[in-house]
Amino acid sequence: MSAIKTIGAIEKLKMDVRRSCFDHGLRGKFASLKLMIVVDFWPVFYYRLIEYCTENKDFSRRFLRFFLMPLKPLIEGASGARIYAESKIGGGLLLHQSSGVVIAPGAELGENCTLFSGSCIVYKANDQGFGSPKIGNNARLTVGCKVVGNVVVGNNVTVGANAVVTKNVPDGAVVVGIPAQIISIK
Repeated sequence: MSAIKTIGAIEKLKMDVRRSCFDHGLRGKFASLKLMIVVDFWPVFYYRLIEYCTENKDFSRRFLRFFLMPLKPLIEGASGARIYAESKIGGGLLLHQSSGVVIAPGAELGENCTLFSGSCIVYKANDQGFGSPKIGNNARLTVGCKVVGNVVVGNNVTVGANAVVTKNVPDGAVVVGIPAQIISIK
């Protein structure tokens, strides 16, 4: 798994916007503005703004963060997604049907990850698994899957619907089931 590139929040936001515009078929001069009506993009946008505010602790960014905080419950309520500011996420994050998506504090996601409805990346569930998951680049976490505890999910991995990942997954694998089992490696 490669480390998350140390690019700024604004560059990551540009990657997110490009990927989301492409996925939603938004083209033209005002595609980025049209994206703002897509509720699935709101949690990503909010996360990047908070990330921008924490990159540099000057007064203007602290002031901006102060005004952003009341928006969090509104965005979480409207989108159904919860992305904690303490997580580390590479550029190009795409949420498909954001309802039920959770990215816990301390979780790390590489670039160009795709999360579908109900995907959870958490440090423990039902007193199982402790530690923060690390997910590589170009990972696809499909509907209802869970990644629990101190596990590493490699690059170009697909986690099947409702799978529960509690052990490390190598690069290029496709995993399904409870607990997740490798069914193929590309």
